[in-house]
Amino acid sequence: MPCFFVGAGSAQSKFEIDSQVTSPWENVGFTIKESAKGKTAFQIGGGIEFRLIKIFALGLDARYIIAKANGEWTLKDNRSDLQFSGKFVNLDFGGILFVIVLKIIL
Repeated sequence: MPCFFVGAGSAQSKFEIDSQVTSPWENVGFTIKESAKGKTAFQIGGGIEFRLIKIFALGLDARYIIAKANGEWTLKDNRSDLQFSGKFVNLDFGGILFVIVLKIIL
């Protein structure tokens, strides 16, 4: 049976810089920090569902997700305490997601 859907929710993001990026900067006396905060996310999609037995169904979905985040960064010279900073606005974390779903129908 085909299905279509639209939805909204909260997109929570945790964003950390890998130590392979920060270590060389720390070795020469700089500290780098970045963070991101999630916002509202939206999705639209469709799929097909196959009833396996009375209480189980298998679904295949394709979803287009619109998710954005805001964040900030700092670069600090540890020797002089000179610091640069900035903001990220509307970082795009969206895309197309393909999902296999096993549903239990109560």
